[in-house]
Amino acid sequence: MRKAKANGNREAGMRLYFYLKPPARARLARRENTMPARVIAAVQGAGWQVTICPEAERPDIPHRDGYHMVVNNEPEGPRCLTLRPAGFEPFWQIQPTNRRWDWETASLDYTPQDVPQERIDTFLANWRKHVLKGLAPQEGRHILAPLQGKLTETRSFQSASPLVMLDETLRHWPDRKVIATTHPSEAYGEDETEALQGLARSYPRLSVEPASDALLAGAALVVTQNSTVAFKGFLLDKPAMLWARIDWHHVAASVPRDGVQRAFAEAEKPQDFGRYLFWYLRHQSLCAWDDHPRGILWRLRALGWPVAEPKPGSK
Repeated sequence: MRKAKANGNREAGMRLYFYLKPPARARLARRENTMPARVIAAVQGAGWQVTICPEAERPDIPHRDGYHMVVNNEPEGPRCLTLRPAGFEPFWQIQPTNRRWDWETASLDYTPQDVPQERIDTFLANWRKHVLKGLAPQEGRHILAPLQGKLTETRSFQSASPLVMLDETLRHWPDRKVIATTHPSEAYGEDETEALQGLARSYPRLSVEPASDALLAGAALVVTQNSTVAFKGFLLDKPAMLWARIDWHHVAASVPRDGVQRAFAEAEKPQDFGRYLFWYLRHQSLCAWDDHPRGILWRLRALGWPVAEPKPGSK
């Protein structure tokens, strides 16, 4: 395969190679209104050519001219960006890294915006209906602990392993019921399963159950590393305590940001979660349901791609 030139050229620089899994390519073929479809339409409208590639071809990125986009994968090289859901679809972000804790949003200062409460209430009602099938908040009865992968390890973005997180939570609230849920996409090893079962035997207040929105609706608090279950919980006014870095930490108690003691002290502090979600989803993210390319093109330009600048007032 022909090597990319050091400086590229205008023709090569105006081509996007988009690397997608078979289901995403099938949705494109059916002309569904997805975020990849919105990105493709935006850059084509700016004069670019687009080549759809199987995700398996990502190793070829360094050997190809032009610009590249992957989905939920770490970008390969300086002319590659990643597209990743922002909390829940249809909201997405385009970023130079797949590590959400290193996104620009993570380092922004959150300042609540002066948006009429009626608009916030309508926004929340609409997305509860879409994401949670209209599920309404309920009185909190337990602490919900959505688990992710590698239960016995402390990864670089975490303050403690998931099992240590659980143990510390049970010690801090000795009279509270804690429900841990395993991640449906994770394959846990025998040592992880035994360690989790051993913790449950030591603390009869701890149970391990299948994840469900009903458990989220009935929670008083969500304690997790950085599971998007906690982000969804903001729709139901459920406070969260995070043990790992993430970009949507601003209205959650955060061990990496504030330390363990302060995070425990502020874990159940009331917050205006609806206003925060409006800021994060409508002002820091892109929506696949928007029918104009302006936000996508502005984002690509901000990240250094030579797309045409949207005309003032354009849709």
